[in-house]
Amino acid sequence: MQPKPMSLLCSLFLTTLPLGAAHAQNAGSAPAPPAVSTQGGASSVEPGVGEIMLTGVIQGLSADGKSLTLQATSFTLPGKPARAIQPSKLKTVLLAAPAVAGGASLQTGTRVQVVGQDAGAGKPLAARAIVALPEASLVSTLLEEAMATAAQIKEPGAKARALAAIGLAWARAGSLSDSQQQFSAAKQSALQISKPEDTAVVLRDVATAQAQAKDVAGSRQSFSEARQYVPQIKADTLKVSVLADLAVAQAEAGDSAGARQSFAAAQQIPGVIADIPSRTFSYCHLANAMAQAGNMAGARQMTLAAQQTCLQFNSGGPNNSRYWRDRMRGLAIVRTVIKTGSMAEAESIAAGITDDYMKSSAYWGIAATQAKSGSIAAALATAGRIEEEFPKSGALADIASSRAKAGNINGALQLMPQIDDDVHKSLVLQSIAITQAQANDFNTARATALQMTDAALKAETLSAVAVAQAKSGDAAAARQAAQQITDPYWKVATLSRMVEALLNTAR
Repeated sequence: MQPKPMSLLCSLFLTTLPLGAAHAQNAGSAPAPPAVSTQGGASSVEPGVGEIMLTGVIQGLSADGKSLTLQATSFTLPGKPARAIQPSKLKTVLLAAPAVAGGASLQTGTRVQVVGQDAGAGKPLAARAIVALPEASLVSTLLEEAMATAAQIKEPGAKARALAAIGLAWARAGSLSDSQQQFSAAKQSALQISKPEDTAVVLRDVATAQAQAKDVAGSRQSFSEARQYVPQIKADTLKVSVLADLAVAQAEAGDSAGARQSFAAAQQIPGVIADIPSRTFSYCHLANAMAQAGNMAGARQMTLAAQQTCLQFNSGGPNNSRYWRDRMRGLAIVRTVIKTGSMAEAESIAAGITDDYMKSSAYWGIAATQAKSGSIAAALATAGRIEEEFPKSGALADIASSRAKAGNINGALQLMPQIDDDVHKSLVLQSIAITQAQANDFNTARATALQMTDAALKAETLSAVAVAQAKSGDAAAARQAAQQITDPYWKVATLSRMVEALLNTAR
């Protein structure tokens, strides 16, 4: 949702967890429903071919534990968004054995999701999988608090993203009307943004959340509305970046046709950009976006276009200095070549740069890539070739973060004295805190986060720690941690993601 601060060249580069269910065993009676299938240690409650998923509240269980009566409030078919059942209907669910889900026996009043073969209206549903959901009152409490907090957000873009996060959480909780209401409010907030490029970006983010909520039609409509703002953008370079990033979001949301259209529109623009540096950056942005969307052939083509554009400098002109050529090669092409070509090619380009700062920036990008791939020794050697202070600090921060993510917190801390920039230090501390939270060391993780000097990164990190605590099953402590987050956007994000964490934990 709200983008976090990114270091220059650091960016070289909501999934639903597998849902658990009770294991049904054949009790010897006929007809017995099929046994629960297990994938990756947890039973799937996503409906497969010919199946249906019902969400509702248990109204009663049979004395022998072989069936229950469900007050169904919504249903989900394979690959489709959930749809409300109005009015709700009673459904008999057949169980192979007394059902246990989420570590406790099911009972009247428990809210559940049930998956099984769709036998049609009026016929019992033989459960393949059944899971208990968190208490509806807890979900409602968290999301009502999130909505109240979102109302405090003044900036329309941040407010739109916050409302979209709430909409996604309501969808995950099975309340479609609440979800659609929040998505509608998010779009209305986005329309209050003054700059068309910002409106397009926020509508894109809302569309992404709608896609995650399985609202395919709503998502594609929002993507279309985002693109309608592109002609109003004055700067051609901004048009390219907005269209390219929109195409990536469409591709990741499954809208391949829309992605192709957005990429095609973006590719028409760089050729009319007269300024050589701007045209080069536009080709590089397209190359990185295409690589992210999986179109490596197109990405390579855009990389070569960037390199060829960079060489169109004629001697003597005011915009044709060697500095500009080196800047393009150092800050854009090297980063792009790493993603679409080879490390050897990137190192060759970096070696040919004459400007000291740009050469340092190029080696920063190379060191970051080496660290991300686990080649820490090679990354340190590359960082040792960097002479300028800021790029060197950035490279060491990337190496330290990679060490932290791999569990080597001491190794990350050893590099901290050599990192001079406060944002880079905060990025390293963020990686350390998240690693500590993943190890369920939540108090230490929070203490690490509180050392960060960058306010936005600190809020984001405290949010991640609270959500990790909710995932661990400690909802009470996670709620207490959420209350300590003062930034209203990140508080909304935390509460919304906590709902999803609690739902996944129950499953």
